[in-house]
Amino acid sequence: MHHSRFFRIASVAAVTAAVAFLLTSGSAAQGGGQAGAQAQPQGGGQGGAARQGGGGPGFGGPPAPNPRQKDFPYPVVRDQRGCCPAGPRAIPSPPLAAGPWTWQTTEANIKVSIVARGIEHPYAIAFMDDGAILVTERIGRLRVIRNGVLDPMPLPNLPPMIYRGTEAGMMDLALHPNYAQNHLVYFSYHKPIGDNLTSNAVGRGRWDGKQLVDVKEIFLSDDVDTEVSRIVFGRDGMLYMTIGSPGTGQPEAVARAQHKNDYAGKILRMRDDGSLPPDNPFVNDKSYKPYVYAMGFRNQLGLAVNPFTGDIYAGEQGPNGGDEVNLIRAGKNYGWPLASYGRDYNGPRFPASHADKGFEEPVVYWVPAIACPA
Repeated sequence: MHHSRFFRIASVAAVTAAVAFLLTSGSAAQGGGQAGAQAQPQGGGQGGAARQGGGGPGFGGPPAPNPRQKDFPYPVVRDQRGCCPAGPRAIPSPPLAAGPWTWQTTEANIKVSIVARGIEHPYAIAFMDDGAILVTERIGRLRVIRNGVLDPMPLPNLPPMIYRGTEAGMMDLALHPNYAQNHLVYFSYHKPIGDNLTSNAVGRGRWDGKQLVDVKEIFLSDDVDTEVSRIVFGRDGMLYMTIGSPGTGQPEAVARAQHKNDYAGKILRMRDDGSLPPDNPFVNDKSYKPYVYAMGFRNQLGLAVNPFTGDIYAGEQGPNGGDEVNLIRAGKNYGWPLASYGRDYNGPRFPASHADKGFEEPVVYWVPAIACPA
């Protein structure tokens, strides 16, 4: 399946795209901060970072009651007390030098130079046919670089978003397969739905050379307390979307990746207008939500199409170890949290083997963790 060749090329491409950019930014530490704040997508204000899951004021206290709890069969705000031991104190990052640098790898020597500075928590980039580069900021902004210069003003016309540190905000970008003709740009984000809750959404706009116009929401999940998302178009012209599942918290929260009628911990498949494809694997099974394409994932930080085969791969962030790359197949279950090569943050291991429980084994996994890249 050209796994090794794809991974070699993907590794070099990821390093080249992410590192050669060196989009220097301020970042929020995972697990710290205050309750989530609504981002200011038109460029104003600073988003408040929340700990993973967006619950109460830190791991030590109980979550505040939420009036929407009655509407959902799972905790809408997770109780993180005792979920994670205290970690080491963060080491301050030294100032970034001017560069350029050359990094030696097993595959190639990569020249690294700075393209832009001053971008806050960048998450996705898209290269436009007019030479512009779009960059998402988790805080809920879309930035543009033209001729090597970062426009100081964020682009307008984005919908409201909620930003929570490392797990929620403005997410990914994808260009339509027929972008050269229609100039359509897709983006995923966390939409505020009231009572400090969010749902994963997909928006679409047309790039006119200066900004996105005709922006509209094409898909909104009906679940809350879900985490990061990635989007990519497959060779079949369908849009695939990851939705992260709770990785810590109460057992009933972590178990959601195995719930059929829940989009947490799933890969979704939709048409380019956000509508439901009639050939989705569970479309005729009322026990599943209809957009589910595959299930049993923790938090997927990467989604890519193999250029040789058209196969779709997802990079999954494990718990304490057990980061994975999975080959995505329609209707398959990838095991989280019933199987993982990682361990709980408090020490106990998860059951490791996937296949003997009927789950898909990862193509590759890492113990200890490497923070599986996008």
